[in-house]
Amino acid sequence: DLKLSSSVLYRWWEKACISSWIIFICFQICIQIDHTYSKHPLCPHTDEIYPKWYWTVCLATMGGFICTWIVLLTRLMNSPSSFENAPTYTAFNVVSMGTLATVLSVFFNWGGVCIDVLGVASPAAIWGEWCACG
Repeated sequence: DLKLSSSVLYRWWEKACISSWIIFICFQICIQIDHTYSKHPLCPHTDEIYPKWYWTVCLATMGGFICTWIVLLTRLMNSPSSFENAPTYTAFNVVSMGTLATVLSVFFNWGGVCIDVLGVASPAAIWGEWCACG
């Protein structure tokens, strides 16, 4: 029911955004501590396992996140009511996390890189956004 889901969003968006940032930041701190100090980190690989084309895709994704972030920020700054902007604030929150997670993984190899059973490599920094927003 669309009316019910929008009323929940309007009522709880501030608490949901704050909770998701707490989860995101705690995850990023824990994964970096594990990667830095553990003898057997969860994600032991470095970013050198990726081919060159991967970095082009990551930079394009980061550019898309930043463009979307700027559009949402402009929209929020030009509208007077915060209550009517609950969906925009929520989207801004998610896009901010995605941008930060992508920057951390591309420029800092934050938390390392994991390879799953299918052989797919994924940066650990991206997991924080998935956990917080998922």
